[in-house]
Amino acid sequence: MFASRALLFSSAKVWRRVVYLKWKDTAPHGAVPLAFNIHKAFPRLIPSVLKVSEGMTFTSLEDGGGAYPGVKAGEQNKGFDSAIELLLSCSTAEEVKAGYFDHPAHLAAQKIIDPLVEEAWAMDWLEDRDTLVVPSSNVTVMKHLVFFEFEEETTETQVSELYAAWMALPEKLPHVLAVACGTPIRWDMGDKRGWHAGLVVDLEMTSADGVQEISDYANSDAYQKINTELLAPIRKTYVVMDFAEHGDNMGTGRTSKV
Repeated sequence: MFASRALLFSSAKVWRRVVYLKWKDTAPHGAVPLAFNIHKAFPRLIPSVLKVSEGMTFTSLEDGGGAYPGVKAGEQNKGFDSAIELLLSCSTAEEVKAGYFDHPAHLAAQKIIDPLVEEAWAMDWLEDRDTLVVPSSNVTVMKHLVFFEFEEETTETQVSELYAAWMALPEKLPHVLAVACGTPIRWDMGDKRGWHAGLVVDLEMTSADGVQEISDYANSDAYQKINTELLAPIRKTYVVMDFAEHGDNMGTGRTSKV
């Protein structure tokens, strides 16, 4: 049943996992698209997987493919090629291991995909299901994903204020469908670099390439206020991935609720 602005999950917590991937230059032709297809089947094969989004970043080019004028080639993505985002019906690392990593479908996928990967970088954080919103499957979305390292003297209050401002963006920018952010959980399958935050912004995409949507977001008064007052004072460095997630043209509305 399709309704207003969101797909809403019903129990207590959702584990969001975002992974940046660098593929080997020696990966056979067609192997990476096959890996994407395998990942997209996870919600059907693995009960703990609620949703998967994945794509090749296009902003690794000079000027960010037109989205970030002035940046050098590879400046935004730091050598990573693609990103995958998973929403898991899990509340603990133990549940993620048992319900996702140790599931036969994931183990089978690992045997095919892991030999193709040169480097992987993951961040995980928990979100409340009762407030979690995601774009409807019928909407084409530009996914904007960012990993942040903050300055050493950054305080918890500064981070909390930044998170709150990010989460309020859908109320201020009509084409921002959903925002998720969090501090990475430290565990053996998670972030190993000691970075401090992950951000996912879902932008409704109506252009052919998504450049306009990213530009509208980055140059908006709402984003610039956050950047100037809250983010820039604590940001040390970051890595950005942008890719399009195409809708299935099923149903109506920009988002859905179940």
